[in-house]
Amino acid sequence: MKKILLTLIAAALCLVAAGQARITTKSYRLSDFTERITKVVLPGNDIMDTSIKQAVLDGWRISPFEFCTTEEFKTLKKSSKYYFLLVSNADVSYLTITRGGSEEGIGSEEIVSIPLGDGDNFFGRERVFLPAMVEILQDYILKAMEKEKDSYAGLSIYNSNYRKDGRLKRICFSEDDLSSDVDMAAKQKLFDEDMFVSTEEEADSIFNAATFNTLVSYVVAPAEPKKGDTCYKMLIDASTLRLFWIKKHKISGEGDAGFRKEDLRALSRGR
Repeated sequence: MKKILLTLIAAALCLVAAGQARITTKSYRLSDFTERITKVVLPGNDIMDTSIKQAVLDGWRISPFEFCTTEEFKTLKKSSKYYFLLVSNADVSYLTITRGGSEEGIGSEEIVSIPLGDGDNFFGRERVFLPAMVEILQDYILKAMEKEKDSYAGLSIYNSNYRKDGRLKRICFSEDDLSSDVDMAAKQKLFDEDMFVSTEEEADSIFNAATFNTLVSYVVAPAEPKKGDTCYKMLIDASTLRLFWIKKHKISGEGDAGFRKEDLRALSRGR
């Protein structure tokens, strides 16, 4: 009888331990995302507030949402009842999704961030690509809820999009998105007939027009980059707003921000 009792206790402890392990997985913690309210934090800058509001009203689809101020966020972030969509700043600005802390006020948990711009400035391409960033973050959340490996891999999971069918698409590079080592010789060697360079204005027009079968470049780096800063490089589909490629590198010196020759070499392979 004693052996049977000990066996039952051991089995119960194993079940409890297994349950605790399951609860700590990221996919499990995200399982309530679509049911909980996402608080969209408005920074308090008229241009940013208007752009964020419009992008969310037009494109947010995976959970109920409400807008809040940064002051309200300081209080609400202590509650695990909410998820938050906000602009966070470090070396550059990011569009970030976090979950609030516990009822006891433990700090919030970052779920995912995507590079947005060069800092507090919101007058440039950030406004053009913001709807895409909103869509990409939502798609990532749904993938992370479904597959544990995706929840930990981060945005690098989207590089498989390029490997699958990105090589069949046209690529428009804004001329300002190329690093200084991409000279005319490099373009002639690495570009095919469906890879081309245009002005920033033209690239943004192609993106805004939702041009079919076309990837548009977007680079995020500090406004005045210095050695050691991080540069993020992305290719986003103009018609679907899907992320097809994202890489980053540490800036080694002046003119090193943007797509390097090594990036173009990798992108041109197999086209």
